[in-house]
Amino acid sequence: MRRTIAMGGAFAVTAGFAVTLGAGGASAAPATITWADGGKNFTRTISNVAPAEGEVVTVSTTIAGTDTVNWFEDHRNTCLTYKKDSAKVAGLPVPLASNGAGLLRVAGSWDASTSPTFEFQYVIGANCAREVALNTGIKYGAVASSGRTSPSVRRTW
Repeated sequence: MRRTIAMGGAFAVTAGFAVTLGAGGASAAPATITWADGGKNFTRTISNVAPAEGEVVTVSTTIAGTDTVNWFEDHRNTCLTYKKDSAKVAGLPVPLASNGAGLLRVAGSWDASTSPTFEFQYVIGANCAREVALNTGIKYGAVASSGRTSPSVRRTW
């Protein structure tokens, strides 16, 4: 029997990043975190964890495993503004299925065995707190056989 696994609520995968905003220009300081869960491997990269106000950061998450991802949500602090039409999956532009306060969702059918990367760009707002961690994270829905569910994963950097 096939079931949809929705990693949501307490099962959200989260990764925070410290944003150090200043009056002057900041140099790009990328950060990457990797983890494994439920037969899947994840790699999440923030292109610049020390951006200045108005700069664009790229947030990407790669999912690798033996499953099909049906939807993917990228969660962010609301002081980060989505850069219109920047959503990509496996390098190809995709439309947003939804754009809510603090989250974006894309929907489709992506084979995790091809290690698709889900990518979004955000503009740093003037209202982003200085010298504090801004939490980001993901939720996704995948199809799995035998009704097995993945345990929760929580990561912060």
